[in-house]
Amino acid sequence: MSTLIFVLSAIVPEKHLEVAQKISDWMKPGSFLYFRDYGRYDFGQLNLSNKGNRKLRDNFYMKNDGVCVYYFDK
Repeated sequence: MSTLIFVLSAIVPEKHLEVAQKISDWMKPGSFLYFRDYGRYDFGQLNLSNKGNRKLRDNFYMKNDGVCVYYFDK
């Protein structure tokens, strides 16, 4: 079993599929991957959207400390 917590959101959206494939290739057959990440329209996204130039593209923002954050939908 592997767990990713707030990892995928820090990766450029265009690379999500590539990263997911690499993780899948790394995992042993029959294992599970659990991930928890930011959800679209949560407080963090709404807060960043009110700060002007923090939005890089749809659902992808830069926080004050320079960390990029993607907000996933279903």
